[in-house]
Amino acid sequence: DFFRSSPLRTFDPDEADYFFVPSYACCHQVAGIYEFDELDAKHEAVVQRLPYFGRSGGADHIFSFHYVDLFPSWRKHIPHSIFLTPETEVGFERSLDEFTEDQSRSPPFNPLKDLSVPPYLNPRDVLGFHRNAKPIGEREFLAAFAGKLWTDVTEAADVRGRVAALAGTPGLAIHAYASIAQMFGPQGLQEVMGNAR
Repeated sequence: DFFRSSPLRTFDPDEADYFFVPSYACCHQVAGIYEFDELDAKHEAVVQRLPYFGRSGGADHIFSFHYVDLFPSWRKHIPHSIFLTPETEVGFERSLDEFTEDQSRSPPFNPLKDLSVPPYLNPRDVLGFHRNAKPIGEREFLAAFAGKLWTDVTEAADVRGRVAALAGTPGLAIHAYASIAQMFGPQGLQEVMGNAR
């Protein structure tokens, strides 16, 4: 809606500085509608149909991805395009060893061209965090962590496992869980975060 209602929007491609290409691949992948190879083929087909992509090699095209590896062959098809994403690391629930590409040579997020945006928080949750935020001097914890361990993702399991090992350390509120069923609800998360500096 932001882009659609912008006074800077134009339908004249000769006036356009950028072309926005939305992608809802995360919804399709998480819902089990498409697998990664199918999403890859669909993205490739979309790129081939973009009429103005060739004039700059895609450098003036902005792709929105929840995480860029929903288009596994992006390095071949859109390496110069701009990515608008909340995730600046490799894909969701996947380890580096699951990728054939060397992520350090061609990372999924390049701060020289890409934009990181915060994920959506609904206004009710934003107000809940505000309502549960204690004054700094009254907060019990120096730091808080609440998150899934992701034991099936090597890098996440390593880092999150180290954080989980800090549970019980005075001044830290650590709630690391193996299953989504064990996660805090909004109120619980807001209370923990509002009680940490």
